[in-house]
Amino acid sequence: MQHEHLTPGPQTLKVVRGALVANGSTLSRWAKERGVKRQNLTKALLGEWNGPTGQAWFRAVVEDVLGGSK
Repeated sequence: MQHEHLTPGPQTLKVVRGALVANGSTLSRWAKERGVKRQNLTKALLGEWNGPTGQAWFRAVVEDVLGGSK
């Protein structure tokens, strides 16, 4: 999957959650370690929190968990 072409939505949320679980983590843990509420991170991944901060968290989690645009 081309990570640089991921857009917010239910499929992206599933992919990110799956990658975290496959690496022994969770979305809640990832969020807590970075000081963001899991609910807000979920909204960012779904595209419901689409302002500058939400977009920044979307990029951060995708790059960290899926390797970004490598």
